[in-house]
Amino acid sequence: SNNDGCIVALSHEAKALGLQRGTPYYQVATFAKKNHVAVLSSNYELYQSISNRVMKIIGDMVPAIEIYSIDRAFARVRLIAKPEQLAQAIRSRLLQWVGIPTCIGLGPTKTLAKFCDHLAKTYPQAQGVVSWENLTSKHQNSLLRRNAVGEIWGIGPRTQAALRRLDIVSSLDFYQANRDVLAAHFARPILDTFDEMHGKALFPLETKIPRQQICRSRSFAEPIGSRDALLCALSVHTTRATRILRQENLFTQEIHVFFHTDPFRHPSSSHYVHRSVVLDTPTQNTSRLIHRAHAIAKRHIQANTLYKKAGIILSQLTPSQHTQFTPSLFDCADDALRTKRRENLQKTIEKLEKRFGKHTVRPASNQLDTSWRMRRDYLSPCYTTRIEEILSVKLDTPPKTQP
Repeated sequence: SNNDGCIVALSHEAKALGLQRGTPYYQVATFAKKNHVAVLSSNYELYQSISNRVMKIIGDMVPAIEIYSIDRAFARVRLIAKPEQLAQAIRSRLLQWVGIPTCIGLGPTKTLAKFCDHLAKTYPQAQGVVSWENLTSKHQNSLLRRNAVGEIWGIGPRTQAALRRLDIVSSLDFYQANRDVLAAHFARPILDTFDEMHGKALFPLETKIPRQQICRSRSFAEPIGSRDALLCALSVHTTRATRILRQENLFTQEIHVFFHTDPFRHPSSSHYVHRSVVLDTPTQNTSRLIHRAHAIAKRHIQANTLYKKAGIILSQLTPSQHTQFTPSLFDCADDALRTKRRENLQKTIEKLEKRFGKHTVRPASNQLDTSWRMRRDYLSPCYTTRIEEILSVKLDTPPKTQP
């Protein structure tokens, strides 16, 4: 996890050794080294790059796709004659083109498809694909009985505990439960999950989900007391968030800034700041948003205080075609000229980044004090996004023999 803190993902081999998700890494570091366990720090740039490639390949092979998360998607294949063959073709292409193994669940609803995806990952004999409608009723009940109710999409630990008090332990118990009893104890979302498990599609495919906000934040490797380090962190987060704005052709009219101390170290003297400001006009300009973020932070930073985390949120997002810039009564020619120069500068920076890489030009405030950056001692190279880190192979050529 961030700052090489906890184990967040494991291979089957690592699980077989007894390593568990959520364990602080320092507690098992010696054991991992002794057993030759490969350890990798979080590499979000690489993850997103691989995810984009995977989603692009899937999107080219299906009629419609909903990208649900960085490693999960739903696709509409209702009109495909042989969806199982398509699923295997997708898995084969992803493995050949990207090197990523995948599992696919097929079902008449999102919840059943997600449950089948779990089955495909759990049982190797399924060869990576499970179709709910291809299973007999007896086989369906057998699989539901063998899996806990928490394996059903939408049922978290708290709901699982509440269901257990009603003697609903397995997925089959939930499937065969009395709907009226569930309605007396749970809210609508659980009833929707119940109906979806019985083949009633209530969650449509959302191919275009409008973004509501953009959040960028990180915990620091060690608490920081440097004013410049905190401003630098906010500057970097704002730069990354506005890059997403421009990529998705969005504008923002509200920026939130938050930072706080470690709530577990000194809870009695904790300091938490969350302030926001609404802009006069929507923008996607990096320097303008950094200026606003720094103005908020400078007013609320406390001297001799160690901060553990900082971040920004951009909200009130609107597409560019819906954004109208209306000059204020108090605007003057100098303001209009300054705005135009900012826009021209932003376009020039974008051209440079597109040609030479996104880290070619950066605000000076991004380099004020980099002591806040995450600890990533086991970081893998960004093979797919940085030319200087591309995988290289050295071939040993045998020496030429004399004739």
